[in-house]
Amino acid sequence: TIGAGGIPAEGATVAIGGTGKSVSTDSNGTAAIGLANGTYTYAVTKAGYRTETGEITVYSDTAVPAVTLTAVYDATFTVTMKDGITPIAGATIIVTSGSNTVSTISTDVAGKATISLEDGDYSFTVSKDDYATSVAVPFTVDGAALPSLAVNLNRIVSCTVAGGQVAIEFKPSGQLISSPSDRNVIVMYAIYEEGRM
Repeated sequence: TIGAGGIPAEGATVAIGGTGKSVSTDSNGTAAIGLANGTYTYAVTKAGYRTETGEITVYSDTAVPAVTLTAVYDATFTVTMKDGITPIAGATIIVTSGSNTVSTISTDVAGKATISLEDGDYSFTVSKDDYATSVAVPFTVDGAALPSLAVNLNRIVSCTVAGGQVAIEFKPSGQLISSPSDRNVIVMYAIYEEGRM
């Protein structure tokens, strides 16, 4: 018997591991499937709910303890450069709840990543090579999807001083500079009295 929020979960799918067998629950949240005696794993899935798994030993007619499904909601992250427009693909997003890591996901070519979460308080950080890691951003899931959790990452700029010149390298240069010859920008500087430039 499958329930969700105190009511029967109609249309949930119960799949039995290693058998290729599955069945859907009826309007009462119940389902029956024929299995030979033995021990099996099972997974219960339904759109909008966390997948529940378990194990059961079958001997003759066997009743499985009731399974309660927990609702989950999509949280969608968008990671861009500081302009708020240019997407950053391959950024790593770590979602935590308290001191526990809930999930680690990566952004796609559009700078987006989505995770399904149950109600609760969370935070996330975003990192990517050649960008400064974001501070932890708190957020709360409360019975609804979060379609736009946005973060802008600042690019790293490295500077070296040699021979009266400052060499500035922008990273990642391929996304910021129009041609390979522009990767190093040389800035001439003069030292004035009292240390002012």
